[in-house]
Amino acid sequence: MREKRRENLADVDRYLEKVKTDALKRYMTFIHS
Repeated sequence: MREKRRENLADVDRYLEKVKTDALKRYMTFIHS
């Protein structure tokens, strides 16, 4: 159970990183256009 939970947290971290990166790219594009 604990092992599974840690895997899920890692997936969440990866997902958040992806979302942050995408948001940042969109934000930069918005500013520079």
